[in-house]
Amino acid sequence: MIEALESAVPDDSVVTLALRGPRGRDVLHLSAAQLEGFVVLGRYDRCHVRGEVFSDGVSRMHLGLMRCEGGIEVFDLASTNGVYVGQRRVRFARVTEHESFSLGEDADDRVHVRVRAPHDAAR
Repeated sequence: MIEALESAVPDDSVVTLALRGPRGRDVLHLSAAQLEGFVVLGRYDRCHVRGEVFSDGVSRMHLGLMRCEGGIEVFDLASTNGVYVGQRRVRFARVTEHESFSLGEDADDRVHVRVRAPHDAAR
């Protein structure tokens, strides 16, 4: 599966989100064009990004992302279960390449997100 992910990275991908949660794993690639504006992650059908691994601990409109120099900015959209960097709940954080954040407060039900540059997507 790792080899398949490497070939699936779109040419215009600038950020890869590696998701791991109670419902499995997924890899999402975001382009520069997508990150020009505000990208919303959640379970709601109208979100820009809906991951198959999102559990009920992820709100319908949980998190907003924007590209910044060296990584992405994450914004908690008043979610019920929060956004965590390490063990600390945050409303806003700047997450750089190879750092991670989590969605949801229940340690067994959290979705962990790791930020990667596209060339790292196969690792």
